[in-house]
Amino acid sequence: MKRKHFVLFFVIVTVSFLFSCASEGSSSSSSSSGSVVINPSDPSQEETQRYITFRFAVNGEISGNLYYAILLNAEAQPIQSDDIGTFTDVIRIYKPDSLSAPQYIWYHRISPSDRILSYIADLTNYVSYSDDMSMAIITFPLNNSSVVFDNYIQNTFTAQALVTDTSGAELGKFIDTIGPDLSVSSQYTITVSLTSGAVDVPSSYPNDMLNDCYDSNIPAGTPYENADIVMFDVNVYSY
Repeated sequence: MKRKHFVLFFVIVTVSFLFSCASEGSSSSSSSSGSVVINPSDPSQEETQRYITFRFAVNGEISGNLYYAILLNAEAQPIQSDDIGTFTDVIRIYKPDSLSAPQYIWYHRISPSDRILSYIADLTNYVSYSDDMSMAIITFPLNNSSVVFDNYIQNTFTAQALVTDTSGAELGKFIDTIGPDLSVSSQYTITVSLTSGAVDVPSSYPNDMLNDCYDSNIPAGTPYENADIVMFDVNVYSY
């Protein structure tokens, strides 16, 4: 009788051990065929997703009767901020006050000879702000054909920042840009690689000097600080 009990106990232990091994093997197999954990220090592993981010900051708040614009040239040419012929695309932010619905728009110049900006897309899902509302942050995933950025900017490009009043339908009268003066804004153009981020920048990058606005074009009731650009940069990163 004792011998039967011993044999039964041995069978139970053996079956339990085999089941445990099988479970571990199955778990290991499941891990290897499931989602891959990317190790950033291992160059052999592919990146999950790359993004490009534009940061546009003023000395006050991104608010008021102003247009905040990021000017882009898809052919990587210098951008003269008051010459629409030198940029191909515009990202424009308009946030009249804290209670009004903001507008985030992508405009495109259809042809090289066309000096008219055409509405392309709403960018609401791509814009966020710093806690103090002094900085607008626009982020796009790269290599994604469903995203407007990827449809118009596909190689190294150039960028500039601009603040205007709202006297025009897309852009208004010049108030501030990157650089000490509008006449030299093309010299402060930023060249951006879609793999490395900003690669050719002015010595002051990413900062802009304070108190260099065209005062006469600031709308009545709008604080000077809200029109005064203090920083503009472009970064490419993986997530």
